[in-house]
Amino acid sequence: MGQPPHLILIIRKEETNIAVTTETTYISNGTTTQYNIPFEYLAKAHVHVVVNGEETDQYQYITPYRIQFADPPFTGSRITIKRKTPYDKSHITWQDGSVLIADDLNAQTLQNLYITQENLNRISIIEQRITDTLDTAEQIEESLQRYSQGT
Repeated sequence: MGQPPHLILIIRKEETNIAVTTETTYISNGTTTQYNIPFEYLAKAHVHVVVNGEETDQYQYITPYRIQFADPPFTGSRITIKRKTPYDKSHITWQDGSVLIADDLNAQTLQNLYITQENLNRISIIEQRITDTLDTAEQIEESLQRYSQGT
C-alpha cells in the first residue's frame, strides 16, 4: 500500500474592521485632570483606572463618562482607563416568579456583549504580539542569512 494521504491545513485570516473600544490610554501633560471614558459600561465598578501600571481610585466621576483627578498625574504618566466586565457572576440575579423587565434583560445582554468585546480586544492584542514576534524572527533570519553569505 502507498503512503497515506496528506492532510493539508490552510489557515486563512480574514481581516475585519470591527473595532470596539474597551480601553483607552492617555499620556499626562502634567496639568490635565479630566479624562473621558470612551466606552459604555454597566456599573462604575467595571471601570478601572491605571496610572503608570498601578490601579488607582484617586479620582471621581464628574459625569458618567468623564473622571477627574484631584491632582494631575505627573507629566508623561500613562493613564489607562479600561472596562473589566465581570464574567464570573451575572449582573442580574433572576428569581422564580419575578417579572421580567426590559431594563434587566437588556443589562444581561449587555454584560454578555461587553465580555465578548473585551475578549476580542485581548485576542487582537495577542495576535498583534504574535505578528510582531514573527516579523522580528523573519528579520533576524534574513540578517543571519546575509551575514553567513558575507553580504
